[in-house]
Amino acid sequence: MIEKTWTWTEEQVVGYDRSTHEERGLYYDRYHDLLDLVVVRCRVRADDRVLDIGTGTGELARRLAHHRGGHVVGLDPSPAMIEAARSPSSSGCRAR
Repeated sequence: MIEKTWTWTEEQVVGYDRSTHEERGLYYDRYHDLLDLVVVRCRVRADDRVLDIGTGTGELARRLAHHRGGHVVGLDPSPAMIEAARSPSSSGCRAR
């Protein structure tokens, strides 16, 4: 079994969501609106369990947990992204 881990610097992780928005132009022009739309379309309920594979900074997982109340677990191959997802602002989200 081959195990792959992506390495991110702290600077890359801290600005990831913002830089994704800025660098991708029109596609990500309404990045946060897109995440909100995903939350609505997923129809997660308070008693649901959600697995966010490739959670990155945990932004989508955080929104699902906050707005829908489901139990959300985020997975990511990058230890730096997991650390960002575990930040104090990520209440309601457990990332591994």
